[in-house]
Amino acid sequence: MRDQFLSFIKNKASIDSDFILLTGDLGFGLFEEFEKLYPKQFFNVGVAEQLMTSLACGLAHEGFNLVTYSIGNFPTLRCLEQIRNDIIYHDSNVKIVTSGAGFSYGSLGMSHHATEDIGIIRSLPKTLIFSPASSFECKFLLNIFFEQEGVGYLRLDKTSSNLVPNKIENNLNPVLYHHGKRSSILFLSHGSTLSLYEKIIADESITENITVASVPFLARTEYLVNLIQEHDYVITTEEHQLSCGFGSFIAEIILDQSLDNKLYRFGLKDTFSEHVGSQSYLRSKYLPSAVELRKKVADLISN
Repeated sequence: MRDQFLSFIKNKASIDSDFILLTGDLGFGLFEEFEKLYPKQFFNVGVAEQLMTSLACGLAHEGFNLVTYSIGNFPTLRCLEQIRNDIIYHDSNVKIVTSGAGFSYGSLGMSHHATEDIGIIRSLPKTLIFSPASSFECKFLLNIFFEQEGVGYLRLDKTSSNLVPNKIENNLNPVLYHHGKRSSILFLSHGSTLSLYEKIIADESITENITVASVPFLARTEYLVNLIQEHDYVITTEEHQLSCGFGSFIAEIILDQSLDNKLYRFGLKDTFSEHVGSQSYLRSKYLPSAVELRKKVADLISN
């Protein structure tokens, strides 16, 4: 996904001289080409993410189009006061980008696990969160994200789902990957946990009973509401705290719309990760396996 982002911002900078990229000590090996091509549109502020965020606010109000970039929780949790008081309160046109959603930096421990950021940023007004499930989604939806005026938060994952959608539209709607003929169970993801459903779709014994969709933008669209309403059961997965993340977003829709769905959420249950290791290893500790998901589907079908 990072490659798609880099390609996009290079093209953006080539056609918009007011486009500026700020990064917190991450220029080495990553943005060298960008800096060489557009030296007046790139600033590495060092290990000073809060300064980076306030600087972005000031430049935005001078008419520039700003992107801040860092890894893990550093451009969000560390900068929460600046995001809230400077950027959002003053209606600044700033896009916050992080590489390392969820367990992406699993081997670096809980300080680098982005497992509360959705809930914290989602609690702030007028902020759009974008978590692509794959390089494919990232490539085709980045333009939609940057077209939105105001504050946006892009979460780039280190892994990518291999699923290919039925179609992808230039809007904030969910991306549909599979729709069974007799579907009563809706699998939803926000980010790369879509890859957990790859084996589910391939299982011919249940494929007609399930629908699989990605929700890259946390936007309560009519399409998303209707998609939920069409199914009896909804299953969500996330590398995030259940108390405030993607599953909670779906739960709020079901409650506010007075829908009758039964919702099953999988993620971190009021705990930090106590393990260190690869993203796949941490998923095995906190998220259901394909076998467990298949069993869940079988149990729901038999009811």
